[in-house]
Amino acid sequence: MIKKVASLAHSDLKNIRTDPMLLLAFIGPLILIVVYHTGIPVGLSMLTSQFNVDMRLYEKLSFLVFLFMLPLITGMLGGFLMLEEKESQLITYYSITPLGHKGYVLFRLTVPFLITFISVLLFMKFSHFSSMPIIWFVFTAIITSMLAPLISLGLASFATTRVDGFALSKMSSLLIVSPFIIFLVPSGMQWIGGVLPTFWITKLFQSAWSNPSEFIVHLVVSICVHLIVLLFLYRRFSRQIA
Repeated sequence: MIKKVASLAHSDLKNIRTDPMLLLAFIGPLILIVVYHTGIPVGLSMLTSQFNVDMRLYEKLSFLVFLFMLPLITGMLGGFLMLEEKESQLITYYSITPLGHKGYVLFRLTVPFLITFISVLLFMKFSHFSSMPIIWFVFTAIITSMLAPLISLGLASFATTRVDGFALSKMSSLLIVSPFIIFLVPSGMQWIGGVLPTFWITKLFQSAWSNPSEFIVHLVVSICVHLIVLLFLYRRFSRQIA
């Protein structure tokens, strides 16, 4: 089992080194973290001095948009690797090895989650919003990181080729609109965004910042939404490669 996992990981690193798009996706989280922490404060400061407006709302918006881009990038990386193995029918091979079908899927979903989790912790640690209690800090990082395997499995479940995957990956960027819905749409209408997992993550952060009494409620709902979607996608993917 360990040898099979190591072989799969080595194959991934080889693919990432030879494919510029995968390489960019692999180092993308680090680039985003650097851009956010160096460019956004300067940009917001310039806008504040130029237009004399309160930029606190836009600080939260930019924080959440960049935050959601982390699992989008790593999720796409995992999804494209699964699509490549799906096209070449390597998944069938892995399914009959000691790794097994479930072991393969678990590996493919765990790696994007772990990369995202580390990236999210670093991103949040050096942000202006890192003063929340440590338990909330960890939980919000975990929930945000669950988006990565969800996106990976979504691409692998609904796309048949990498060309299809490119189209779907563009659609997955719609997940970033959730912060705009919650912060800019009237409260009575914003619940239409509840179908998006990122909507509940945004609500989770919103409660951590300004309404702690609702944090547990949004945490439970967010976990349930992610698990339901992951279960649906896993079943769909399993039927395709059975």
